[in-house]
Amino acid sequence: MSEWYYGQGGQQEGPFDEAAMRGRIAAGQVSATDLVWREGMAEWIPLAQVSELAAAPAAAASPYETPGAN
Repeated sequence: MSEWYYGQGGQQEGPFDEAAMRGRIAAGQVSATDLVWREGMAEWIPLAQVSELAAAPAAAASPYETPGAN
């Protein structure tokens, strides 16, 4: 299983297994623009570009949308 890292404010956080990383994303602790990395990746990239994690609810939602505002 992959161990994920993310960066915020110049600080590296991790490692987290995929379930823990998804939990942080769902809780809003990691945003779509935060950089993420795991072993095997050439470089750090924005979470939104990582298909296996970007599908998590908080990563897919726009920060400008208000739930129930339709």
